[in-house]
This record gives sequence, C-alpha cells and structure tokens, in this order.
Amino acid sequence: MNSKVLKSLLVLTLVSLTISIDASRFAPPLEGGWHLHNTATQCQLIQIIPHYGEVHFLRLPGRPLALRLVGKRELFAPGEVRISQVQQQWSNPKSVKTDVGIEHRRGRVLQVADPDATALLMQLYQGTGFQFEQSGWFNEREPVQVQVSSVNFRVHYQEFVACFEGLMPAAFADVEKSSLAFFEDDKALLRATVRRLKLLAAYIEADASVSGVVIDGHTDNLGSERYNYTLSKSRAEMVENYLVGQGVPEGLFTVRYHGERYPVSDNKSVSGRKLNRRVTVRLKRDRERVAVR
Repeated sequence: MNSKVLKSLLVLTLVSLTISIDASRFAPPLEGGWHLHNTATQCQLIQIIPHYGEVHFLRLPGRPLALRLVGKRELFAPGEVRISQVQQQWSNPKSVKTDVGIEHRRGRVLQVADPDATALLMQLYQGTGFQFEQSGWFNEREPVQVQVSSVNFRVHYQEFVACFEGLMPAAFADVEKSSLAFFEDDKALLRATVRRLKLLAAYIEADASVSGVVIDGHTDNLGSERYNYTLSKSRAEMVENYLVGQGVPEGLFTVRYHGERYPVSDNKSVSGRKLNRRVTVRLKRDRERVAVR
C-alpha cells in the first residue's frame, strides 16, 4: 500500500473520529435559547438543546427547586453522570463552580435536586455554563456531553424567581385528600385542623379547576348508632361552615355523614378509635379547565 493511500485512510479515519465525537456533544444555540413558562402551578426556566432535548429549572408549589435534563431519546449509559463547569470567555472568575455527580439508571430524564440545583442556577447567573457527561450506552468509549449555556440567562432569571411568590400555596397532590381528626365525643376543630382548612381554602381560591369539595363525617363506635350519626353530621357541617367562612363557594360542597359505619381501624383500641374519629375532605378537579390565580 503506497503512502498516498495510507495518508488518505488516515485522513478518513480522523474525519470519522471527529464526526463521531462531535455527534455526541450537544450544545444550545449561540443566543442561549432560554425561555420562561410560568403559571400559578409551576415556574419553569427552559433552555432548548438542539438535537437532544431541553434542560428545565422547575419549581412546583411546596417543592424545592429541581433541574431536569430531558432528552428526546436515551443516550447516557447507566452509572454516574458528571456535571462540571464549562468556562466561557465572559464568565466571572469568582463565580460559583459546581462539580457534582448524579446516579443515572435508565430513561430520558435526569434530575438534579437541591441544593445542587440552586448551585447550578447561581453558577449560570454568574456567567459560567456547565455540562452533563457520561459514556453513551451505545459505546462505553464514546462520551456523551450535553452543555448548558449562560448566554442571556440573566434576562429571564429575575422573572423566574419572582414567579415563586405567585405559586399556589400547595400542589394539588398535597391537598387533594385530607383526614381531619377530632377529640372523643367532640366536634370542635383542632388547631391542626384549622391550619389544614386554611390551606385548603387558599388552594381552592387559587385553582379555578377545583370543581367540587366532598366532605364525609365519621365517628368511632362509642355511643349509640343514632348519636354517632348525629355527631358525624355535626363534624362534617362544622368543616363545611369553616370553609365557607374562608370564602369557599357553597355550591362546591357535597356533604355526607356516616356515623360509625366506615371505620378505617379497629375500634377496640384507643389508637384505632382515634383514627376513626375523622372528617375527610376530597377535592374534585375539572382537568379541562386551566388553573389560574
């Protein structure tokens, strides 16, 4: 084989390797590609990663900040994915620098929890990007790199953080079902119950998709069946009246009372009877309606 042929093969090999390496490195557009998606139910700061997917900073009601890398397909091999800084020429040399690892099993979504998520958010604010890196499942010798850029990050940062104040007081999953306890032979609302009802009222006011509030009153088996039925009615109506007083529309309520008929625990023990003395509140939601403040 002559030298010209060898040289040509070497060039083709180098080109092939370069294409292979480049094909495994994904980066955002030069202008940054950041945009906001803020509602009363979530605050999202999103960067598009062409040919890979998106990176999200996500804040939900009652939840800490999270960072999610969402791919259109699964490329990372199982194992530790490293997140390391990518120094850019406009970076602040005193900026926060994060080097963390997260365990990846399978799937298209990688999630970074706090405090690392906040550290990475502040790193971008200071002008330093970062990248996710791990070998590809298709070739353990070939790393997959997904870069996150700080370009134009500050333009959206303040609005993203301001969104936190406008979030609902809780997520729907946190308030969908409540079980409110009562003292024996009593219908008075406990302090913990009052706090819970205030939270429910605030959530219902904030979420226009709540279409109904179902209240069920229950008792233990101490006392006569007739007495317990009346007591469960009084407890359920006490809860309804409190929510109405907090501004919840009366038309949302369905109120039922069952006395001792539906225990959730054994009435033979003190702890069992304590669980059975309850009023449950369940929120119904019309998913076709948009949740708004």
